[in-house]
Amino acid sequence: MKTQRARRAALFLYCCAIFALSSRHGYPEIERHFPLWMPDPGIFAHFIIFLGLGLVAWNTFKHEQAAWLNRRAAMAAFVFTALYGVTDEIHQLFVPGRNMQARDFVMNTLAAAAAAYYSSRRAVRVSAPESEKPSSVAE
Repeated sequence: MKTQRARRAALFLYCCAIFALSSRHGYPEIERHFPLWMPDPGIFAHFIIFLGLGLVAWNTFKHEQAAWLNRRAAMAAFVFTALYGVTDEIHQLFVPGRNMQARDFVMNTLAAAAAAYYSSRRAVRVSAPESEKPSSVAE
C-alpha cells in the first residue's frame, strides 16, 4: 500500500512539474545551445517530458487494485497522458508569452502512444512464459 501511495505521489509530482514548466515564459538558456539547423527544441522537450509522464502513469496504473485499471494500464496511461497534454496546452493560453500550439499537442499524443506501446510490449514480455518469449538469436 505504501509503494502504491508513492507511485501516485510520483505521478502527481510529475504533473505538477509539467505545470510549473508550462508556466514559464520560455527557455532561452536551452534554446541557444541548439544549432540553427535543428528544429525547435521545444518539440523534443514535449516528446521526452510526456513520454516520461506516460511511463510513470503506466507504472502507477498497472499496480492499482482495481482489476479493470490494472488490465488496461497501457490504454489508461495513454488516455491520461493525452488528456493531460490537452490541459497543458489550454493552460498555456493563460500564460503571458506562451500560446497553444497544435504541434505540441501532437507531440504530447505521440509520446503518450509511444509510452503505451512500450509498456504494453513490456507487459507482454514479462508475463509470457520462458518457452514463449522471443529469442534474440536467429536460428
